[in-house]
Amino acid sequence: MLKINGKELTFSKSFFMERDEEAVFTGPEFSGETLRLSTFQYIPGMSSESDVKAKLVDGQVHMRMPFLEKGSFATGLQLELNNKASVSIRIGGQSLGGKLLVQLDIYLSRPTNYAPRQ
Repeated sequence: MLKINGKELTFSKSFFMERDEEAVFTGPEFSGETLRLSTFQYIPGMSSESDVKAKLVDGQVHMRMPFLEKGSFATGLQLELNNKASVSIRIGGQSLGGKLLVQLDIYLSRPTNYAPRQ
């Protein structure tokens, strides 16, 4: 398994997003939880409170990212999952050819489990 800064990288994904588009991630990497990424129109000079935000709504994490015309951003998110596991998410975005190139790195940490396997 690949380790970055001492954490095991569960998976990494790069993809493009359009303005006002939403990407939804579910699956075993999130232990049944859902991550929704959406873009918003960024206007230079916006306050930092209007920049990248994440909130929990109905058991789903919604994260807003600025759709940049130029430049880049990077942020992180730490989630405690329903089975005492935790997931760290590193997200970076960069304007590229009129789209937002998003890099998503997921690090999952599970507690030790000695239960018998089926």
